[in-house]
Amino acid sequence: MEVDLAKAKAKNDQQAWKMLSRQKGILGRKVSGLNMLQDLAVRQYFFLSKLELLDQSLKQKTVTRADYLIERAHIIEQITHLEQMRLWKNQANDVSYFLNEIADEVADVESAVRLK
Repeated sequence: MEVDLAKAKAKNDQQAWKMLSRQKGILGRKVSGLNMLQDLAVRQYFFLSKLELLDQSLKQKTVTRADYLIERAHIIEQITHLEQMRLWKNQANDVSYFLNEIADEVADVESAVRLK
């Protein structure tokens, strides 16, 4: 894509350069979004592992029932928060996808108008 952008710039093809530049931006945002979702999933796995260790501690009687309940509630709150963040990120990605589709349609109409 970088090579195509450089070629379009060298040929002074503004339309191709704009299209490639927009696609590069979209791709960059998608990669960033996927990295964020991956980070959230790793953090959620950490809390699930922590919850599992807490359950084992209760079974081995190394933690009191009251402490267990307090810590469990805190961990579940963190997991719920991460799930909400993932949900919002997925919804934002869906909205972004549809907005990009609209932008592509508008660009196609602009191109068609220029060709006439």
